[in-house]
Amino acid sequence: MGRHAVTEDPLHVVYVGSSADLGALRRLMEAHGAVTRSRLTPAVAVVVADPLIPADHPTVRAAGTLGIPVLEPAQAIVQFAGWRSRVDSIGPAPVTARRPRLFRRSAG
Repeated sequence: MGRHAVTEDPLHVVYVGSSADLGALRRLMEAHGAVTRSRLTPAVAVVVADPLIPADHPTVRAAGTLGIPVLEPAQAIVQFAGWRSRVDSIGPAPVTARRPRLFRRSAG
């Protein structure tokens, strides 16, 4: 994910495997703007593969040939957290004014 700049389009990711950790990571990353791809395209910046996926898996081999980093879910979480913190540190969070809620008690 190092080659993904903050000002670029959303991060495009290919996930290989079906573990619960991988599914949770996919949902987390999608919630923060990452785009899931089902196959390698020029836009893909990283491949996240379950540890049980062999190194000779076609997608893993192709990613390596194309210079796309292949990470395990734990590595991807660390990388993604760093990427998100850089994005979040660019500017302050928007301040939203909240109106106080008025609750009425019904006479009963």
